[in-house]
Amino acid sequence: MRRAAARALDGDVAALHVAALQQLASVGQRYLATSDYVPFPEVANILRAAYPERMVTSKSVPDWIIKLLACFGGPTRQIIHDIGNEKHFDRSKGEMLLGRAFIPAKDAILSAAESLIELGLLKPSAK
Repeated sequence: MRRAAARALDGDVAALHVAALQQLASVGQRYLATSDYVPFPEVANILRAAYPERMVTSKSVPDWIIKLLACFGGPTRQIIHDIGNEKHFDRSKGEMLLGRAFIPAKDAILSAAESLIELGLLKPSAK
C-alpha cells in the first residue's frame, strides 16, 4: 500500500510544487500542472483497455438532462457552462520550471487507477 501512496504523491503536481519552492523567481507566479484534454468517454476507453476484467461504464448522461438539472441548482449548476467545451491550457510555463514535459494524460489516468486498486479503494469487479 505504501508504494501506491508514494506513486500518487510523486507526480507532476508534487514535483512542480517542490520546483516552485526551490526557485525564488516563482514567488507570486501561477503554474498549471495540466496535460492534454481527455473527455470522460475516452478516459473510460483507456481504463477498459487496461483493465478488461473490471467493469467500466460506457454510459453517459445526455447534455439536456444536465442542463435541466442545473435549473434546480445544486452541483450541476457549477458545470453547466463546461458542457461541450474542451479545456486546453498552456502548460509550457510549468514544464519549463520543472525542466521536463508533464507525464502524458493516459499515463496519469492509468497511474491514478493503479493507485486506487492498490490502496483497496475499488471493489473487485463481478464481471
